Amino acid sequence: MQPSLPGGETILIVDDDDLVLSTAKNMMEGLGYRVLAARNGREALEILGQDGHIDLLFTDLFMPDSGMHGPQLVAEARRLRPELKVVYASGHLDYSVLRRGLDPEIITVSKPYRLNEVALKLREVLGSRKKE
Repeated sequence: MQPSLPGGETILIVDDDDLVLSTAKNMMEGLGYRVLAARNGREALEILGQDGHIDLLFTDLFMPDSGMHGPQLVAEARRLRPELKVVYASGHLDYSVLRRGLDPEIITVSKPYRLNEVALKLREVLGSRKKE
């Protein structure tokens, strides 16, 4: 079933795998979101510092070769933007391990991505779209 939940907000996606980054970007653009992409935490922080219209940070939880894992990125990002909403993505199946030490309010999405799951999680975190 194709989700019918419109986007419109701006999402910054961070993933150290180019194929995963491209897949997520295409998926979210197809849902109607404005999407910015970064390959690591440093790039993401630069984008956050330049673009004040980012509604959500969608970041890989584990980025071993990028110098900064998702939780470190989120901590730095929230120093710049305390209100920033976050969704973590991970290919790891044991969420009990993943959630240790994470803010319990943070939502996680499984890899490989399923369109319906991503669409629903984004709307859950972003809330109902405001009527313009």
